[in-house]
Amino acid sequence: MKKPIRRRDPRNGESLLKRFPHLTSFEGLLSACNVVSTALRSKPFVSVREILAQCKSAQGLTPLPADESYAMQYIFTVIGELTMLFTPSPEPTPDFFQINVGDLGPWAQPSRIWQYDRVPMTGATPFIGDLLRRFGGKNCPVPRLKGPSLNEHTPNRETESSIVTLNLCFYTLDRLAGITIVWTSSWCEHLELDVRQKKLKLFKYPSLCLIMALGGGTIYDLLLKDYDSDTIASEIDSDVCPGGILMREILTTYRLIFGQHSHSRRLYRKRAKQYLKPLPGDDPLISHLCGGDWTKEKVYEEFYIGGAKTVYSITHDFPHIGDRLLSLQRFVLVQSPDDWLSLWRDRREPLRFWTLWAVVFIGMYSVTLGILQVGLAIAQTVGSFGN
Repeated sequence: MKKPIRRRDPRNGESLLKRFPHLTSFEGLLSACNVVSTALRSKPFVSVREILAQCKSAQGLTPLPADESYAMQYIFTVIGELTMLFTPSPEPTPDFFQINVGDLGPWAQPSRIWQYDRVPMTGATPFIGDLLRRFGGKNCPVPRLKGPSLNEHTPNRETESSIVTLNLCFYTLDRLAGITIVWTSSWCEHLELDVRQKKLKLFKYPSLCLIMALGGGTIYDLLLKDYDSDTIASEIDSDVCPGGILMREILTTYRLIFGQHSHSRRLYRKRAKQYLKPLPGDDPLISHLCGGDWTKEKVYEEFYIGGAKTVYSITHDFPHIGDRLLSLQRFVLVQSPDDWLSLWRDRREPLRFWTLWAVVFIGMYSVTLGILQVGLAIAQTVGSFGN
């Protein structure tokens, strides 16, 4: 049964900015981010309450609110802005952790990353990973490492093990499936598909992925090890940084969707002048990854991202986000052309495409030639009667 999204309480008070303006100053945020980042990197399992305790004991930190509920909401907000795991709500309900999930309607779609927009603070505060699981319901907001032993959780993973780039290129998504790209500041929402509104979310800060792809011992490594703790130990190399692997996967998706196909690159540049216009503060790397030829971009070589393929394996190429790509591919594959224009735009199977149109053009040529022959025969007959 689909779980309802809890709507924002209209009795919410003023925003955290209005409650505690000194905390959102540059100095206040900088000092808080320093303490929070240190606490997140200190160990795999850390809770908001533990981070709050460290902030209170830190020297030189801007004084936090005396009310523990407000203080924890502030720490939760700093965690969201610092890690880009989620987008915190600027006006959280008292005694709740709350995030922005957008307008999802009265019911949550099973494919949505976030199934709830708030969770209560009552009882013991869970670890950050467990807290995110509560927002996601049955879903895992943070992409998990998938292996052969996890097939019971993903039954289609064994039978559907390939991603065909022509199915997921931007040209197909836009022209055939009618999908609109929406940029998001949360990398947990990367590749989230809203089938009702036909919107696909993509992370809008790939530069962060580049930085995290080279680093080791980052916040993301600890968080992913928390998420992957129930995976068979033999499937995870202890020397591998899961955060770096995930960030490389995210970077590869830009090439898969945009960079590998000239039609997709041209269409992106066209859409960039329309609804994908870059705004001040946006990542300039987006235009290179989405609008430029991947063979001319040094990013993929310098950051040890493998070569492009026409068919990708979700087990080897996308062990974390392969399920999201599979869901998107399933949605695209059920789309059928309903007119001649959409039939012309359907390039998912090149052999079928050229065979079909070769038959159409040859048939039209044959029909036209037959009509001309009949016309000439009629003209000759009429001319013979005239003589």
